[in-house]
Amino acid sequence: MTFDAANEPLPSVDAAERLLVSARAEPLGLGERIGPYELIEEIGRGAHSVVYRASQREPVTREVAVKVLFDPAVGGSVRARFLRERVLLAKVDDPGISQLLDCGETEQSAMRPALPWFAMPLVVGETVDRWCEKCGASRAVRLLVLERLAIAVGAAHAAGIVHRDLKPSNVLVTGDAHDPRVVVIDFGIAKILESDDAARSAQHIGSSTIETRQGSVVGTPEFMSPEQADLEGSRVNAASDVYAIGLIACLLFSKQVPGTLRVIDGVTASMGARLRAASTRELAPLSQLAHDRTLRGEIDWIVAKCCARDPHARYSDARALADDLRRFREGEPIMAAPRDSGYAVAFVLRKYRIALTLVVIGITMVVVLLSVVAMYERKRAAEEANRRVRITELLEETRKSLVPLTGKSRGDLISDPAQAAAIASAMHAVNVALIGADAPESQQSAITLARALDRADRHVESERLYRELLARAEQAPDRAGDAALLGTQLVGCLRRQGASRAQEALGLAEKAFERYEALGQTRASEIDLQIERAMLLELLQRSVDARAAYLRGYEMARERIGPTHSRTRQALGFLADHDRRQGHLDRARAGFVAALDGWTVARAPFDAPLDYDQLLAVGFRCEILAIDCLQGNASEADRAELSGLTLGVEAQNPNDARLSRWREAAR
Repeated sequence: MTFDAANEPLPSVDAAERLLVSARAEPLGLGERIGPYELIEEIGRGAHSVVYRASQREPVTREVAVKVLFDPAVGGSVRARFLRERVLLAKVDDPGISQLLDCGETEQSAMRPALPWFAMPLVVGETVDRWCEKCGASRAVRLLVLERLAIAVGAAHAAGIVHRDLKPSNVLVTGDAHDPRVVVIDFGIAKILESDDAARSAQHIGSSTIETRQGSVVGTPEFMSPEQADLEGSRVNAASDVYAIGLIACLLFSKQVPGTLRVIDGVTASMGARLRAASTRELAPLSQLAHDRTLRGEIDWIVAKCCARDPHARYSDARALADDLRRFREGEPIMAAPRDSGYAVAFVLRKYRIALTLVVIGITMVVVLLSVVAMYERKRAAEEANRRVRITELLEETRKSLVPLTGKSRGDLISDPAQAAAIASAMHAVNVALIGADAPESQQSAITLARALDRADRHVESERLYRELLARAEQAPDRAGDAALLGTQLVGCLRRQGASRAQEALGLAEKAFERYEALGQTRASEIDLQIERAMLLELLQRSVDARAAYLRGYEMARERIGPTHSRTRQALGFLADHDRRQGHLDRARAGFVAALDGWTVARAPFDAPLDYDQLLAVGFRCEILAIDCLQGNASEADRAELSGLTLGVEAQNPNDARLSRWREAAR
């Protein structure tokens, strides 16, 4: 017998008639058939219904669960709720919701009225709390179970249905810890949300749509939200189910449910006392309830958002909760984090934790400062400007403490190019996260990152970043100087990629010279550009043009920044080194001697790391001694000095390309 909920009239018998019918009714027995199903055993019983394991032989062979309204004396509202439950199950198509397979009524007889029933897939599982204990579920598995529970309940919410009685006994789990399957059962007291879609659905449910009377108890007090415990049925919505899931989380992690009052002085508590306990329930953070510090942070926040007293402060429905649990599982930032917790910054820092171990003190200062500033965000909007200033100052202090990360032989804090690139990448990510990619500090950290990548021989990445920065600078009229500098650095990046990029680099160098000329003032980077041009000409085997360019770079430095400036001496060193490579050893030696004039050379072994000028001086001295050795003009003392200086430079910069040549000359 098939049941049509829309046309089923509500019972109209009075209480006396119902009692008489109940007294005469025969109970269902095992082995009886209901429709195509043979009852095998009773597996669950409620106040007015019973659930059997049943066997179906045709047209398919399978075992199912059959729920029957066994008490014929129940009032019309209970019967209507039972009828509505099967209609609601038919509305939701999700593997986490027990599906409606079939429904109807039992055969009516003189000793038994027709009883409504419906069949569902048989779920052979444990209640969620017992399953977790039985398989020793880890924290990650318990969170996965909660996520799948939220997905299932979210499917009901999407269909406009609120369960209203979520508790461990209504959540069954099957499978093992690797792939738990969660099924939500018993929608007997579910409520239809009063949305437009739900209202249209309710019209199809017909007379089985029930209006819960204000002040009636619906649900289990121990897992009720405050608004449900206050018997304010009109306020019960999807957020009430979210609250119940939060309490289930408390049970799974701490083995207790706050606000539970079943027994008072050895006597079973009254319904009123249980409802008052649920209504006034105060929840400590989950990590405190479970005495587990590993639950602090995201998990604490997620459960706290579920169990907020104000329904508007909770997740809007179980789908939003499932999304946040997924984000946490996949390592993404969660939505439940307090806005003033500095969580977004901490998340970025954690993602780059390997590189930031070398600057942990500076990063800790950033986090501490952000936490302090966050406490004042609730005050006047004017404090936001102050927050930006303080963050910028701290980032600048941290940046200065790192010293330059690019270039060679400059006394870098990080001598390993790979480590330097990793730290530069992390610092740039922090800047972007805190103050935005367009901030001047972020643009500067991007330049530092490009230099570090170039130094680490990651030229393709460096070139791409230089081109992006150059394009951005060219679009800003007030950044002509930055465009000239970035053009110079891009030329160097292309030059380091070999002769195949040299001609392209020469074209970019000419554009950079035009920018410097338009600026109308001398900059140190213009001297660097002239040296880069000379190196490119040498790569193209235009030796005469290359020497003229090296000489022009030296003359520019001598005229504009003085003959004794370290950049001038370096430019002269480049010229002398070119002469050495061309075989003009006498001219090269004279150039190195002139570059070294007036400088004191440190003696090896060095007591402390050499600074930039000291390294230049030692390099010039090594070149002079190496030429003397090649020309047969070096004494044993000269050779010993060259060997000692070579060892000292190698200890400070083992990647220096000149070391092997100096060692060979000293033999």
